[in-house]
Amino acid sequence: MATIKEYYEQDFDNCFRINIELAVEQQPLHGYLLYDFTAEVAYFAFFIKDINFPFEMLFRDIFGQKLQIKTNEIRLPHPRYHPGVAKVVNGSNIYIEVNYFGSPISITSTQLNGSGRIFLYTDFNLSAQKISSLYKSAKKFDIKLQVRTPIFAQERSKWEKPLAFISHDSRDKINVARPIAIGLQKLLCPIWYDEFSLKIGDSLRDSIEKGLKESKKCILIISPDFINNGGWTKTEFNTIFTRQILEESKLVLPIWYNVTKHDVFNYSPSLLDVVGLDWNVLGSEKIIGRLFDAITFS
Repeated sequence: MATIKEYYEQDFDNCFRINIELAVEQQPLHGYLLYDFTAEVAYFAFFIKDINFPFEMLFRDIFGQKLQIKTNEIRLPHPRYHPGVAKVVNGSNIYIEVNYFGSPISITSTQLNGSGRIFLYTDFNLSAQKISSLYKSAKKFDIKLQVRTPIFAQERSKWEKPLAFISHDSRDKINVARPIAIGLQKLLCPIWYDEFSLKIGDSLRDSIEKGLKESKKCILIISPDFINNGGWTKTEFNTIFTRQILEESKLVLPIWYNVTKHDVFNYSPSLLDVVGLDWNVLGSEKIIGRLFDAITFS
């Protein structure tokens, strides 16, 4: 399950996301200034670490001149949500110009209206009374507030079906499987991974079979231990290849870990016809990025 911090870091993929650091009553605050060119509005999102944060001071000053906004990074929208091209000038003043494909008219960041919207993410399960108080306080300053707590993350994750299943030998868990699972989770890419997906009392077989049937892709971590495992991993491998034949689709995403082409061929000749990623050559960061693209864009 993704945490509220991970949702905060990955939400708003349709926006140009500008990292900002504020000081409110001498308390540091991380946030995003979000430019939504589709709706032609701008708004803010903040992550609150201190339950005693002076919220009313933030609401009072955020649209005034008292806050010093230090800009240090711009993240572009996910291409899936931004069918166009953009020009970005990151200087003392940020300037963004967008052209959507097929449209002769440019939209600039100076044309975007402030929506008065603020999203507050926090690790704390605030009481209903506290949240109600925050909404009332924000309303005094014409702010449209939305508060997102761990309950939001918990309930939201229930509706996110796994997009990929990670099949691996348990001896490859620490070095490969877990880093992949955590990396994809941070990108809000739901995956079936035993440490995340199995709860006490669950049927191991039922849960694995459900994950293999429902997942969009299967990440296959091929290692010497995987190849020599004649138990669960062999069953998972046979299941996913049977489904691939049945659906006539490309489901397998192989990750090679300490194996050669000959090792893979001896295990399954058909696997050599599927482009794999070599963990030892590319490293975790590049592999996670490429897996994310393969899972979300196909």
